[in-house]
Amino acid sequence: MAGKAARNINLNTATLNEMKGLGINPEAAQALINFREANGPFESWEDLKAVAGFTPDLIDGVRKKGAVLGEVLEIESHGD
Repeated sequence: MAGKAARNINLNTATLNEMKGLGINPEAAQALINFREANGPFESWEDLKAVAGFTPDLIDGVRKKGAVLGEVLEIESHGD
C-alpha cells in the first residue's frame, strides 16, 4: 500500500532514528521521548497533541507512514 512503512513503528518505544524515518524532526522526536519518559506511554493519538511540535497534520502523517501506539498483532489465516 502506498505511503506505508515497511514495518510499523511504535511511538511508545521508538528511537530518535526510527522517528526520523517517519518524517519527525529531531527536536519533536526528542520532545516525544522526554514526554513519554515523564508521563508513561501514549494511550491515544489525542495524547500526542500535548507534545511540543506534534500538530494534527504531523500526527496524521506519521499514522499514514506506519506509526502505531501499541503492539501490532498479526492475524494468521488457517485457510479454514
